Amino acid sequence: MQNNDTHEGRSTKSYPFYRFSGTHRQIGRQFGEACSSLIAKHLSYISQRLNERFHLSPGQLEEAVRQYRPYVQKYAAIFDEEIQGIAEGARITVEEAYLLQLRAEMNHICKTSNECTTFAASAEATSNGIPLIGQNCDLPAFYSELGVVIEYVPDDGPASLMLTPAGQVSYVGINDQGLGVFANFLTCDGWRGASPGTCCPDWPSQSIRSSKPSNGSGVSNGRLRAI
Repeated sequence: MQNNDTHEGRSTKSYPFYRFSGTHRQIGRQFGEACSSLIAKHLSYISQRLNERFHLSPGQLEEAVRQYRPYVQKYAAIFDEEIQGIAEGARITVEEAYLLQLRAEMNHICKTSNECTTFAASAEATSNGIPLIGQNCDLPAFYSELGVVIEYVPDDGPASLMLTPAGQVSYVGINDQGLGVFANFLTCDGWRGASPGTCCPDWPSQSIRSSKPSNGSGVSNGRLRAI
């Protein structure tokens, strides 16, 4: 995420840190309450952007996002619980809370380009023997105002640490088992309604909340390295 606070070519900006625990509904509600002002800004920015660039009204956006919820409820129910909690905590509608998860899908409908770049270095390739993973988040500049670092401590799974835009339940991060997850958005033909990328049952957030690293693919010792 881009920002203007730099020193010798590197960012000096830090993002707000929060720790949420309990059931997934409780975690979502805590997230919504703690970040309500940032969530309102996030919602305003993406709604305005979609309306100005693609002439999508609030009603059209709500209709578009509704098609995704049944898939999330069926395949990744913990996210639906968290999204409902975010709506309650931030005092927004469930449809608005879902829109925060669907930026890429809404932009795909509007024919935008691919996003983000991920890299990885195995233990054999690093000077200290610790694998590294990292991601460049190719997002609109205003996302630098919306980022938060969240430690999730659910009752039914491993703790995880993620950088995510306020109100989005999943993005990039690592769990306390040392498994780190990143993702890239690629467009293709044949898209249809399904689980949105941020709520996919196999990644990013659900996988780092329920999985352990295998075959050296995670980050050892549970360390999150910022590059």
